[in-house]
Amino acid sequence: EPGGPPLRPRPGIGDHPTSLAFAAAVCGALFCRERTGVAQRVCVALLNCGMWTLGSDVSVSLASGKDIPRIGREESANPLALSYKTKDDKWIFLTMPQSDPFWPGLCRAIKREDLINDPKYVNAQARADNRKTLTDMLDKIIITKTRDEWAEIFTENGVVFGMVQRCADLPSDPQANEFF
Repeated sequence: EPGGPPLRPRPGIGDHPTSLAFAAAVCGALFCRERTGVAQRVCVALLNCGMWTLGSDVSVSLASGKDIPRIGREESANPLALSYKTKDDKWIFLTMPQSDPFWPGLCRAIKREDLINDPKYVNAQARADNRKTLTDMLDKIIITKTRDEWAEIFTENGVVFGMVQRCADLPSDPQANEFF
């Protein structure tokens, strides 16, 4: 939606190509060692492989100056796999597609331990059935702190998340440029 949350990432967008890139890099390093006797260092970054996989989207976005179309949050049955706006007008993405093991940690992180055993949210199906109220609740809670504050809190509580970047942010992102 215009002015809404960032895009939901495609499943495996980084994991799958990164594993293939890593396997290819190891094969190349072994081949070089076999031929030259010189060991090789192998570096493969999940973010860079994800950017390569989304190369067309990134190229179009950078060339046009516009972000690619957005998908509505209401389509997601899992509020623990959505983006949420933070106090500093940035976004953080909860990435827990298998949400049951992470639910207690999220409840502790947001200071709502009373929700851990609440029948409306006790398991993935219950959260899917009540996704609107849970998403609205998380929206109101997560907007109260900055993205960096949530990153620290979520890390301490075992919540799986990512910092949302726009395609236009990637050329200046320190992590994206680490290997260049």
